[in-house]
Amino acid sequence: MANEFITTQQIADAASVLLENRLVLAGTLDHNTESMFGRGTGKSVLVRTAASLTPAGDLNKDGTADTDTLNETSTEVVLEKHFYKKVALSAVDRTLGIQDLAKQVIAPMMDSIVMSIEAYANAKLAANAGGKTGSTYAAPTTLADCARANKWFTEKRIVPQGRYAFVGPDSEEALLQLEGFTSGDYGADGPQAL
Repeated sequence: MANEFITTQQIADAASVLLENRLVLAGTLDHNTESMFGRGTGKSVLVRTAASLTPAGDLNKDGTADTDTLNETSTEVVLEKHFYKKVALSAVDRTLGIQDLAKQVIAPMMDSIVMSIEAYANAKLAANAGGKTGSTYAAPTTLADCARANKWFTEKRIVPQGRYAFVGPDSEEALLQLEGFTSGDYGADGPQAL
C-alpha cells in the first residue's frame, strides 16, 4: 500500500515474532539473560547457577533438621556472535505495507539469520557435549537404543519436561523405521509414550 508510514518499531516487532517462531534448536535455550547484554560482540554478563546441595536426610530425633548452605555460583557468558542481515530495498519494496513487507522482505531476512543462529548453536552444543554428538554414534536400530538414551537423561536427573533430542536426518530415518517408535505417536500418551 503506497503512502503508508511504517515505523522502525513495527519492523522490529514483525522481525522479532518471525525470528522467534522460526528458531528450533536455539529456541529451546534459556533466554532469560538476553536483555542484560549490551549491543555488539564481546559483551558479557554473569549468569547465576543454582546451588548444589547434599542429599536430604531424616529429621533428627528432637524434630530438628540439619541445615545445608546454598553455595550459588555464577558463570560469565560472553556474546560471541551478533547475527544480522542488511538488504537494499527497491523502490517497489518501499511501497509495501507492513504485512507485505513482512512477507516479502523481513521473513527472508529472518530465515537467513535463523540459519546462522541454528548452525552456530548446533556447533556450540556439539563442542560442549564432550564429543557426544549424533555424528559419533550409530543411528538407533532398536527401541532399546531409545530407552538407553532416556535412561541416561534420567540418571543425570534431567526431568522429562524440557528434554529435547536433536537428531540428524540419518538418525531420524532410523527412528521412523522402528515400529515401536512410530506407534507411540498414536497411543493414549501420544508422542509422550516414549
